[in-house]
Amino acid sequence: MKVLKWLDNNFEKTICTGFAAAMLISLFLQVVSRYVFNQAFSWTEEVAVLCFIMSVYFGATYAIKIRAHIKIEILTSCFTQKQQHIFGIISNIFFIVFACVILIGFFGIVENLIKYGSVMVITRIPKWILYSVLPFCFVLMIIRLVQDILRHIREIKEIV
Repeated sequence: MKVLKWLDNNFEKTICTGFAAAMLISLFLQVVSRYVFNQAFSWTEEVAVLCFIMSVYFGATYAIKIRAHIKIEILTSCFTQKQQHIFGIISNIFFIVFACVILIGFFGIVENLIKYGSVMVITRIPKWILYSVLPFCFVLMIIRLVQDILRHIREIKEIV
């Protein structure tokens, strides 16, 4: 249980930190190789971009977990606390529907990447491996949204 609790609390943070660190190391290697050795590594830029993309998607799931997504609060600030939680539940349901639509689209993209054998230009990593992480992130977003809905429901019960 301790492992699951730790994963629930720290999974996205750990993954984002790892990708951000890999991105910074990659960019640092690029700068050093270019300006110290006058010979740029070709792979560092591609790795940095991939790490950035991964950190953005895992960061989005973490933002859902800590309720830090961008939202327009001017509308909800006029509501009572209970109404704010109900509005939060409704917005999470819309977000789940959006995530499901994107998720379905990603399965088709990944299927085509496997079918045609696309690879990254420089690193030669199969693109389907990289694109497979994105559906995983959207599934994780849906899980976090359901957790947030349950948290809203608990908070509504505490108000009443």
